[in-house]
Amino acid sequence: MKFSILLVSALPLLGAVVRAGPVETAIVAAMKLSDEPNYSWVTEVDDDARSYEISGRTAVGGYSRITMPAPPSLRPRMNREVRDPLDAIFSDNVNCVVRTDGGWKHPGDLPLPPPDDSDFDSLPNASMPAGMGLGGMGRIPVIPAPRPRPPERGEDRGYSNQQLSINPPHLELGVIVSSHDDLKVDGDTVTGTLTEYGAALLLVHDGDKKIVPRQASGTFTLWIRDGIVTRYQVKLAGVISAPTEYGRKNFEVHQTMNTSVKDIGTTEVDVPDDAKRKLGG
Repeated sequence: MKFSILLVSALPLLGAVVRAGPVETAIVAAMKLSDEPNYSWVTEVDDDARSYEISGRTAVGGYSRITMPAPPSLRPRMNREVRDPLDAIFSDNVNCVVRTDGGWKHPGDLPLPPPDDSDFDSLPNASMPAGMGLGGMGRIPVIPAPRPRPPERGEDRGYSNQQLSINPPHLELGVIVSSHDDLKVDGDTVTGTLTEYGAALLLVHDGDKKIVPRQASGTFTLWIRDGIVTRYQVKLAGVISAPTEYGRKNFEVHQTMNTSVKDIGTTEVDVPDDAKRKLGG
C-alpha cells in the first residue's frame, strides 16, 4: 500500500527527536498516534455538495468501525435492510462490510435496484377492468408517461467526494508528515502545504480503484496537545475522474476536513465474528 511506503519513509524522522528542534518535535507528535493501540475520532467534512460527519473507532493495524452517511456510490443499492447512516467495519482502507437487517454484508452483495423498464402489468392501476373505457373493449393498458432522463451532472452542480473507503487519522497524519512542501511551527500549532502526491492520497483514498485523481493540492493545520496531535484540519482541492451512470467524467472538487482524536489507548473496537468472517479475518 502507498500509505505503508510513506509511513516507512517517515520512520527515520522519528530519530530526529534527539535534535529536539520545533519542526522535528512536531513531526514526532504527528507520528505518535501510529504507536498507540487504538483511538476514537470524528471528522467533519464540507465539500462542494454537502456537509457530513464520519465517526470511527480504530485499532491501529486492525479493524475500524465507522458510522457515516451512505456515500453516493452506494445509494443505488440502499434498501430497507440497510440503515442510513451506515454502520460499517473496515479491515483496511476499502475492504468493508455494512450492517443490514440480514447481517453483515459486503456492499457489492447488496441488491441492485430493479430496472426502470419493468412490465407495465406489474404497476398499480396499469389497466382498467373489462367493460370500462372505450366502449367496453376490455383491459386497455394505461401507458405511463415516460420518465424524463435526469440531467447530467455538470461542473456547475456540487459534487460530493465522499467515498466508501476511509483514511484513519494515524494514516492521514503519516501522509502529512511524509509529503509536505513546507512546515511551520508556532507554539503548539503546525501549518504547511502538501505535495501534489500527498494531496492526491488524501483526496482519493488509497485502494480506491474507481476514482482517479488528476490534479491535487492541499494545506494543513495540526494542533499538538501533551506531545501528540489530537486535532487537525486539511483543505484539499483538485480534479478527479469518477464513474457516473452516463460514463466517466471529470469533476472539480474542494473539501475541508476537521478531525478530532480522543480516547487514545482506551477505545474498544467491537467487531462481531460474522463481520470478521466476511472480511476474511
